[in-house]
Amino acid sequence: MGETMAETRCYELCFILKSNVTSETKDEVHQKVLSIVKENSGTIDTIDEWITQDLAYPINKEKRGQYHFMQLKGSSDFLAPLKKYLTLQGNVLRHEFFRYKADYDYHELKKTLSAFNNAEPAS
Repeated sequence: MGETMAETRCYELCFILKSNVTSETKDEVHQKVLSIVKENSGTIDTIDEWITQDLAYPINKEKRGQYHFMQLKGSSDFLAPLKKYLTLQGNVLRHEFFRYKADYDYHELKKTLSAFNNAEPAS
């Protein structure tokens, strides 16, 4: 039996940009990712800029990086062109995709972790 419709899957994309990129360059990377995902009938549910911090080890002589997070939905059609773009884009130091279950709620987890981190220590 042939598949008539591509299965919708949920992915998280984490990538690290060089720490010295301008906001214009960062926006260009975000827009290109959005464009590739949309061209392949996908959607981006979350874009989150995490932190700029020291890397555990230098990557291409860079010691700091800007961490970015996105939640993507769609068929796996956008993965190959997106991986190619991120690999060839000179300002992206590293990237990784993770597949997750549709019932996972990133925003709820983020609120829970924030509350946990801000809680007073037990005496």
